[in-house]
Amino acid sequence: MMIVRVLALLIVLPIISFLGVGTGHAIPACASGPVSSIASTSCSIDGLLFTFGTLNIRDDAGAGTFNTSNITFTPNTSNPLAPGFTLSGNVTQTKTTTAEGELGISGVRVTTLNGLSTITGFSVSETGTTSKPTGGFATIFEEFNSGTGNVFAQVGNGAHGLPFCSGSGAGCSDTQSFVSPVSDTGAGGQVAYGVVVSNGTATIMSGSFLVDKLAGPVSTTPEPGTLLLLGIAMAGLGLRARSRRRSSQG
Repeated sequence: MMIVRVLALLIVLPIISFLGVGTGHAIPACASGPVSSIASTSCSIDGLLFTFGTLNIRDDAGAGTFNTSNITFTPNTSNPLAPGFTLSGNVTQTKTTTAEGELGISGVRVTTLNGLSTITGFSVSETGTTSKPTGGFATIFEEFNSGTGNVFAQVGNGAHGLPFCSGSGAGCSDTQSFVSPVSDTGAGGQVAYGVVVSNGTATIMSGSFLVDKLAGPVSTTPEPGTLLLLGIAMAGLGLRARSRRRSSQG
């Protein structure tokens, strides 16, 4: 009777593993949609877990031409070693004095799943247009930071010493790496997507936020299908041995 129970376990456990019973809820993959759809959610993109907090809009010039419904969020999986997302949709400011227009996403966190990769950096790129008279200022920008004042990547804001876009039709890009590899960026970071002007006009049209990662070691955990075949094989060997014992006793 004991042998029968053991053999039953060898068959049932791999099947349970194969079917995913008791493994908890799967993390949903990030989906394309208005940026409002990702507020206060978590989702995965190519082995990384992205957590997003609240969204906020800043519109100093009072243009009223952008909101969280007409800015689109799109996962970017074109490079397995640099997954991320793209924001698209015009944010425009025109003013003779200083004004900023921005979509901000607070509480942003990026974590590797299952510890199988390491985050090594974060890169951003953007497209847009700017125009200004002599003495004016216009820039488009993007930002990702850890929530501790450490800007990991930023494009466009001259105050941080990085390239900024000026002149009609200009675009720019920049890459800035983490100080050291991490598996978790920490809670409380922010993503920003916007423009700043002072006697000028600027429009940001799209921008990408990509996380550079090193692929981790190959997992040594057997696949569920492998466990199922192993269980069946061991059960078969056990039944064969039991049959032989009965034959010898008979």
